[in-house]
Amino acid sequence: DYGYQIAGIANRTTIADGNTWNHEHIALLGLCLSSPSSEAHKIARHLADYVLVWAGGGGKDDVGKSKHMARIANSVYPGHCNEEDCDLYGVFSDGKPSKMMEASLIYRLCGRGALDPRHFREVFVSRHRRVRIAEVLQVSEESRSWRQRNCDAPGSWYCPGGYSPGLLELFNPNSTGEEALEYREAYAARVQEQWKEKPRPNQEGLPPGSYLDSCRGCSMSGKTLTCTHCRLPGSPSIHSSLEPESCPLPQINNIQGRLQCEPKPNAHNIPPGGYQQSCKGCEMKGNGEETLFCSHCSSASGNQVPSSFEPKNCPKPAKLDNDNGKLVCNGVPNDAACPDGPYLKSCQGCHLSSGSVVCPLCRRADGRQMEASHSMETCTRPARLENQDGRLVCSGALDGPYKKSCSQCQQTGDFLTCQCAQSTGKFLESSYDISRCRSPAELHNLEGRLTCQGVPNGRRLPQGPYLETCQGCHLMKE
Repeated sequence: DYGYQIAGIANRTTIADGNTWNHEHIALLGLCLSSPSSEAHKIARHLADYVLVWAGGGGKDDVGKSKHMARIANSVYPGHCNEEDCDLYGVFSDGKPSKMMEASLIYRLCGRGALDPRHFREVFVSRHRRVRIAEVLQVSEESRSWRQRNCDAPGSWYCPGGYSPGLLELFNPNSTGEEALEYREAYAARVQEQWKEKPRPNQEGLPPGSYLDSCRGCSMSGKTLTCTHCRLPGSPSIHSSLEPESCPLPQINNIQGRLQCEPKPNAHNIPPGGYQQSCKGCEMKGNGEETLFCSHCSSASGNQVPSSFEPKNCPKPAKLDNDNGKLVCNGVPNDAACPDGPYLKSCQGCHLSSGSVVCPLCRRADGRQMEASHSMETCTRPARLENQDGRLVCSGALDGPYKKSCSQCQQTGDFLTCQCAQSTGKFLESSYDISRCRSPAELHNLEGRLTCQGVPNGRRLPQGPYLETCQGCHLMKE
């Protein structure tokens, strides 16, 4: 699509835009961009002077789109990928590229690998590093000067061009030119090497399961089932193994590229709740069957993970739900007598007990719910309670410039403890007795240390240099 913008805004000729009627032409460009850099250069030097890409990562740049380029190329140039869907071309879920992806020109043009300085030179990077332009070196002058317009009628706008002879020779099996021979030899060698990496057919007599539809290269070795290529959405296939004897049912599935046992049906005596729609293998465990355990709870990533919860901590009308693979309780009301504070948004069942706020269900960053409490005697107004990763902490005890460079502040009694930044960027832990810093004085951060500034001195003090460095000075009666 960039061809439309480049032609309209920059008035530069492009060899591709959003018009997809010429499948073979798109396949050629896809072949160039998804081939190893050395092969790609032999094509690019007959096509263009520059290559523009949209970079920046996040799966939305041209690397994220390039699997489509490889697939289209493979539909016209057999063997470019060792399988029709180019499964082994892509980026794994941990961010590492497959062998074919890492070698591709598009991967390097987007700044994820080094460009060969003999073939390409980066000449422009936009301010936010999203647009990158590389110059094609050693461009064929014969191909650059090639002109061919085959108009269907005199003066017509429909005038398809033609590829230069130098480009056509690369794909002509009868061509004996040095560059053409080098290209075809490199392409054939790569095809042969990629063929060795193609997954083998599944062994016969394997344990049953839906994994057989999406895993290949599967075989039994002793008690272990191993599959060399299990498909994973948005990623090349990965290796996985499992011991079928550990499964409660004779059924195995492929969950996000990993072999997993089919869970048991949910038991009949489990508590009600929305979790039953996305959790399986749920049953009551413990000597008194006080713990709900589910062996497979679906997460947002598609994985299925174990989770547990004690239903006694989720009294009616609250109900149990599955939150990203974690069993959680939702709907436990907070006592109206609880002091106001941000903690009430992520803690449930809060009530006052012996001068303390007690919350049995405070959400952590990972989704779990923990019991937390805090004494109100050590968190007086204007301070308020906050939930910090499942812990009730007192914050906002005292205003002052220190808040701009100190974080994770907690008050215990009269002492405020913070992580305060130095000018070097390093953070130090510092504490201060805020009872000694009364208004109009304010707390400051002095190179990682909490200090009180602005405490006025008393009247009729003797003069001296001490007044420049001491605060709160006054005369005491004997």
